[in-house]
Amino acid sequence: MKDNIFENLDPEKASFAFDAKLVPFFDDMVSRSVPCYGQLQQAILLLLKQFLRKGSSFYDLGVSTGTTLSLAFQAQLLEGICVHALDASKEMLDQSKLNLAPYNDGINYHHHHLKNKFSFERSSVILANLTFQFLDPDYRLSRLMDCYNALLPGGALIYVEKVKVKGTSFEFFDDLYRLFKQQQGYSVKEILRKEKSLKGVLQPLEIQQHHTLLKRAGFGSVISFFQYFQFWGMVCIK
Repeated sequence: MKDNIFENLDPEKASFAFDAKLVPFFDDMVSRSVPCYGQLQQAILLLLKQFLRKGSSFYDLGVSTGTTLSLAFQAQLLEGICVHALDASKEMLDQSKLNLAPYNDGINYHHHHLKNKFSFERSSVILANLTFQFLDPDYRLSRLMDCYNALLPGGALIYVEKVKVKGTSFEFFDDLYRLFKQQQGYSVKEILRKEKSLKGVLQPLEIQQHHTLLKRAGFGSVISFFQYFQFWGMVCIK
């Protein structure tokens, strides 16, 4: 369904939320709001093929509507893998169960907010695709440490975030991103309303802050695999 939720939603009355109102629009929203979203998904599949190990677990933290898992199952990447899908939104988790119905026998679903500790099984890959940016920064180091401790040696955290660009010289990035969204069919009113609704909900960090967090969590090997303006993807290897 075409995303037009911010044509009428007043951000003064309602902050951005992954609720029942958003679910029907989510797939269109993310595909039109994240640059090169399709290519990002394909890159994640290639990384899964590289790092997944049979007999281990794979976690999708913030499964949303199940897009990545659906693609991974279709590519037959998850045979012999214990698959776990987490989301803090019950509405999103319910939608992912519907979208992933052909594969549900092979998926463990968890309605869980990452501000709370979670008991991970030993994993070859943990995916956090645009997830930690919605988690209060006070909890991020603890959860990244949990991810590191859960990974098998040689395992990978696939970590994608929208980052904050530091310095007045790079403020034009925000204008370019708004222009990108206009090119995807959003009106200026919709763009500004969504930005206002996301304040305090999406809390981006600077790239150096991410590096510091990942290093403190234990990750010594971190390399970029994706960047488009403020959107940034890293592979963090244990």
